[in-house]
Amino acid sequence: MGATFPISAGLRRAFIGASEVAVSQPRFLLAFFGGFPNAMKSVETEYIESDLFKTKVRVAKFVNPDAVAKGTEKLTFVEQQIKLPTIKDKRSLTSKEMRSKGFGETIYDSSSNQTRVAAAMDTELVDMDSTIMNRLELMAIESIFDGRMTIIGEGENRIIDYSRKIGLSIDLGAGNYYGSNGGTPNEDFDDFIALLGENGYTATHVVGRLATMKVLANHTAIKSEIDNRRIENGNLRFQSMMKEKGAIYYGMYKNCELWGYDGNYVDNAGVSQKAVPAKKIAFIAAETDNTIIPGYAGDMHIDSGALSTESMQVSITADKKVQKIHVGGDISAPTLELYMGQTVAPIMPDADCAVVVQILA
Repeated sequence: MGATFPISAGLRRAFIGASEVAVSQPRFLLAFFGGFPNAMKSVETEYIESDLFKTKVRVAKFVNPDAVAKGTEKLTFVEQQIKLPTIKDKRSLTSKEMRSKGFGETIYDSSSNQTRVAAAMDTELVDMDSTIMNRLELMAIESIFDGRMTIIGEGENRIIDYSRKIGLSIDLGAGNYYGSNGGTPNEDFDDFIALLGENGYTATHVVGRLATMKVLANHTAIKSEIDNRRIENGNLRFQSMMKEKGAIYYGMYKNCELWGYDGNYVDNAGVSQKAVPAKKIAFIAAETDNTIIPGYAGDMHIDSGALSTESMQVSITADKKVQKIHVGGDISAPTLELYMGQTVAPIMPDADCAVVVQILA
């Protein structure tokens, strides 16, 4: 039968020290959900009301200077209730793993047990935090390219559909694809930018898989017109893009930044996958009301009064991520269990902020 062991003050200090290192890093398409990571709109519930803005281009009425303006009906959005999903991860560290010397240490190094435990927890906490951020990035990619978000997991099987206009998803069709220098991307770009403008948005970025953007950037109709000499810091909205894994900047074309990005990840079966759809590109507006909303995770939340309990140590970060440790297992071989969870999702009230085009056959 398992047992629960009190957590020493040294272990608590090790956990707090390790938690401070596990800092969230932004991902590529998450940057299009404004306010991340410092000014997210947090709520104390898992249910939110989302107003889906459908038309941004409206014109005010003429009114005589001596007249009183009449109100405009709110016909531009649809309200829907969304239940935020909870993302969780759990890791276990055995006593043997915690006693092991760290990478680069030799038999002559003298490290305290507390230092080794902190190092072991630090590695796991950073990795768990990364898995949560990677999941959020996949949600952002799907939202931008598909206009919806699929949530499948333990006790979860649902789709959050943002009701993007059908006309914003385009298949160029046979004879118009850009492969082998076919099609007219230089003319199509004008149409796609104009289409986004008709819905009240300014196209600032074009994103697609590396293989897709390579074909686009080297198309004879636009290759000579791309300005790929440098990036002006005043124009670069998301500098984190330059640091993102596998992202390539191809240059500016018609005032849009061209980016290649695969959205690489490893699925539960250990197989490498690409989250960005093949053969498609997305014209994206950076200025939107899209945001990341962390909410209340009822089963993960622990009141501050529990911080002093002997069997558990809890750290609730500013962005509502919950971390806790628990020591259990057999008395002869105790195991340290690390938990991390967050109720959060990138929410897209501006569902029509992207035009997605299939440009290759």
